[in-house]
Amino acid sequence: MKKIAFCFLIYDVINHEELWNLFFNNIDKKLYEIYIHQKIDKRLKYFDEYKLKNKIDTNYADTTLVNAYNLLFKEAYENGCDKFIILSQACIPLKSFDYIYEFLTKDDNEYFNICPKEQCFPRCNELLKYYDYDEIQKSSGFFIVNKKICKIYINYDVEQINKKYQNIYGPDEHFFTTEIYKNKLENEIVTTPNIPDGATTFTQ
Repeated sequence: MKKIAFCFLIYDVINHEELWNLFFNNIDKKLYEIYIHQKIDKRLKYFDEYKLKNKIDTNYADTTLVNAYNLLFKEAYENGCDKFIILSQACIPLKSFDYIYEFLTKDDNEYFNICPKEQCFPRCNELLKYYDYDEIQKSSGFFIVNKKICKIYINYDVEQINKKYQNIYGPDEHFFTTEIYKNKLENEIVTTPNIPDGATTFTQ
């Protein structure tokens, strides 16, 4: 039986926590896990028990976001999850749990909303020291990954992430997809071309 990780990277609260509580209501807990990385410690009404004990102080558009994602992924991976969904505090579920579970567990695909290559440069020029040009990618910060690439992410040395991406604006938009291409796993991803229509996470 596969298990989905719902990984929330939030500032202080989940804006529509009531909706998420309804979303998980009467769902078999063997099918999912919830993980929450919270920047400002504030009690959550329904999901307080899911907050990570180990967290880092995140800052906008720098490597702390990559490292926070990886803290979420590490907890979920070690608890046997198979698919990993990144969510913000503003996200709401637009489909039922059953629909999402069936959609994501029918295969081992990953899902990314990919940005045009020209958005990678010149902001990523320094990454050419570490990656081939074709490996460097940019995507939305909302994505869904599988267990294979998740293992690569969580085993990545934090110091190496900081070294490679310290001068890159918005490294969370580059690290995760770039590592997929670096590890020749691009055949496993389903992409949408930088538009909300058809993406697994709709953003307006």
